[in-house]
Amino acid sequence: MKFYLNLASDSFAELLQSGRFVDNSLVIRELARSMKAPDTKYVCISRPRRFGKTVTANMLCTYYGMGHNAATLFNSLQIAADESYRTHLNQSCPRSLEKRV
Repeated sequence: MKFYLNLASDSFAELLQSGRFVDNSLVIRELARSMKAPDTKYVCISRPRRFGKTVTANMLCTYYGMGHNAATLFNSLQIAADESYRTHLNQSCPRSLEKRV
């Protein structure tokens, strides 16, 4: 059984529209690559205080979330040029981010 949380899409959309977003969407590509390793169980995204951990988490939730079509938000970002962009967009969480019960 999978649980889907899509609470961050509204706040991420607001951030994109504000013009204060620094495009770090290629983090999504690196996360997807690290998930391919069979021994990957956890991923730690750490940064110093006030360096965008919540923004990154909201971006990931919006990208992988299935609540709405996120293409309208991500088509103008750097991740849209990546070959895996459409493969993973709105396709639930990577294997290790799923919560199984």
